[in-house]
Amino acid sequence: MKILKTLLILTIISLININNVNAQELLIGLQENHLVKKIAEKRSTQMQLQSLILRELPFIDDFSKNTGFIPDQTKWQGTSVYINNSYGRHDTIFQVNNSECQNFDKLSNHTIGVATFDAINSKGVLHDVGYIYSSPADTLLSQPINLVYPYDSIYLTFYFQAGGYGDLPENRDSLILQFSPDGNSWRTAWKAFPSLTDSAMTEVYYRNGGTETYLRRLKNMDDMPKYFFKAHVKVDRMEYLTNSFHFRFINHASISINQFTPGRASNADHWNLDFVHLDKGRTAFDTLIKDVAITIPMQPFTNVYEEIPWSHYNSEARAQLFGTEMQIGITYSNLGWGNRNVARHFEITPLFGNGEYLSFSGGSENIYDFETVVCNTSILDYDFYSDTDSANFEVKAYLTTDSDPARQDFRYNDTTVYYHRFYDSYAYDDGTAENGYGLFGVGSAAGKVAVQFYCFASDSLRGVYLYFNHTINDINENNKFRLTVWSDDNGVPGEILYTQNATKPTYSDSLNQFVAYKFTKPVFVGRRTNFYVGWQQTNDDFINLGFDRNRNHQDKVFYTLSNNSWETSIYEGSPMLRPIFSPASRFPENPVLPPETSSTGVVGVILSPNPSSDYIRMAWADEAENTTAKRVEIYNMRGNLVKIENSDNNIINVSNLQAGTYIVRIYDGKKLKETKKIIVSK
Repeated sequence: MKILKTLLILTIISLININNVNAQELLIGLQENHLVKKIAEKRSTQMQLQSLILRELPFIDDFSKNTGFIPDQTKWQGTSVYINNSYGRHDTIFQVNNSECQNFDKLSNHTIGVATFDAINSKGVLHDVGYIYSSPADTLLSQPINLVYPYDSIYLTFYFQAGGYGDLPENRDSLILQFSPDGNSWRTAWKAFPSLTDSAMTEVYYRNGGTETYLRRLKNMDDMPKYFFKAHVKVDRMEYLTNSFHFRFINHASISINQFTPGRASNADHWNLDFVHLDKGRTAFDTLIKDVAITIPMQPFTNVYEEIPWSHYNSEARAQLFGTEMQIGITYSNLGWGNRNVARHFEITPLFGNGEYLSFSGGSENIYDFETVVCNTSILDYDFYSDTDSANFEVKAYLTTDSDPARQDFRYNDTTVYYHRFYDSYAYDDGTAENGYGLFGVGSAAGKVAVQFYCFASDSLRGVYLYFNHTINDINENNKFRLTVWSDDNGVPGEILYTQNATKPTYSDSLNQFVAYKFTKPVFVGRRTNFYVGWQQTNDDFINLGFDRNRNHQDKVFYTLSNNSWETSIYEGSPMLRPIFSPASRFPENPVLPPETSSTGVVGVILSPNPSSDYIRMAWADEAENTTAKRVEIYNMRGNLVKIENSDNNIINVSNLQAGTYIVRIYDGKKLKETKKIIVSK
């Protein structure tokens, strides 16, 4: 998924000759959602069949409740959609001067938390959907609902967004709403799909045996991923008035193919759903939500970093991170008619390290119909403190409006939380990847990527945390790279201070996917110094480093496809790379160490002829290693295993494979010896 944050459209490299794929920066979609995958593995060992829970009206969910990334199981059945604060896009940026609150005309009904539909299933891996034709992917199915009421007053309202911080669906990709009287027989009530040529969202309502189609036109397609549309659907059939009514949302998706990228099949066709509201006693004009809600998750209140080493938190760091005064900013909106008085409250809680707990009021004021308030509140006389070697502070903001029990379902969107961490590294990212980043294409073997950091204290750089996205069958695990540190040369990478033998992507099994790579020797970095950490390619392959779309530090990311010309990244966001300044005695456990011998990406196995239409012979580059491969596995570029050969003569038979590009894994017993790319011609 190659996505410009300003455009949010995936560039699909497909069905072209590999020689025409020039070296370039590349973003692709995730091939696994590791959070969902780990949750699914845990749930499979703990849960039996989910029980049904009969719901009464009103049915309300704005996905702001913390349910562990899966839908609230008291309201929904199944776990395939992803509940998150990352993919919903809210591009309305307001500038607020100093410690002020300002009111603006409200432009979006997006609240914190969305349900994201995509091409990744409930197990955290890609659905088995098509490349050219769309197929059903994720489903969000309600619990049974009692609808034994007059049918002419029941409406379902919801907000939906195409793309967001994910991939913009194409014309053939859709979001569908269906109704059922019993959870077995289904009728389509509504669907939407982008009309790319018309710069519009097309909505189709299925009413009274016919259809009504509406085009929601925008100025241009650049705005499509930024906008939440509202749908208002009537429950218009007597057959639905049962005590076992169900509704469900389904997205139809087609997987993106990056034709010559290992593990090329990537997530695509994102839809974000927000504020689902089903109730009786409504009319065709009753489409508004009577609520005041936080609309944007709390952002870092530091000016630069998401995290810095605790040992580097000095007076200069405080001044640069927080400016002349520390402020917490929140954004909230009145989603309907009627003025409301809103009080703002804040808490800072140290999670360890004997810091000070602080609770204070941010004042109150009226918010009028359809207004958005952006408020910065100063934090007076507070300093982060810890008597340990690290610190973590929970910063919470919440609103109070009234105590009406009818608004109980809305309470979760009144609170937003941010964690301010001081550990052992500098970080721009928020810890969650929306995409994969790297260099790719013919000529990228000479490429380099460097991320600029400013050091607040003289110290020894001992390694780097890297966050690699899992790929299908970890098919890019042998795409080697050289970790490198550069000095500063007038705002771009300069002299190489450190480089090490080529290593490969390594993955963590925990929900925190960062892996520590340890340098063979420390690199001294002076106080008030810019330095750069990144990598040099050893081949044309894509390493798939995590990329955070919600924290934009594009101006700190540089790349080059030659030896002498650095360019600023074309992508808004942050590669998930964190330089480590931990003391040697406290370096993270089980780090990745570079190979003891130099590696330049030269292979140990030579495959020839390549391309081939029938047989390929394996020869070992090191004659002293003259051996016979015990097993050969061949994967297509989607990551599927298509053939296994138990070879005793170093011959690979490809005559029965279709023309195309494949990945070959060569094993000596259980040990993986080499991963190679072959082309089968016909």
